[in-house]
Amino acid sequence: MWKYFRKIKEFFESSIEDEEITDEIENTEEYKKISYELEQKINNKIDEEGLDREQFGFCYKYWEIKKQILKDDYNIDWKSPDELNPDRLYD
Repeated sequence: MWKYFRKIKEFFESSIEDEEITDEIENTEEYKKISYELEQKINNKIDEEGLDREQFGFCYKYWEIKKQILKDDYNIDWKSPDELNPDRLYD
């Protein structure tokens, strides 16, 4: 049984210690030029849908909206932190 708890502890510790991977697209000039407008569009969509920013799991909805806007409006394929860090826990 202790072996099981040790594995869980190791998993959580490695999740905290590992640096989060972000999509390299966020470092491009193209992305930087649209970042302010993008955030406005994301916030407008969140408000339209009446989403609660304090709700558990909100980050997944935020990333889903961001991904869709980037694809539809800018033809940018973006990967969320969840997609790039499958071993990390969010929210």
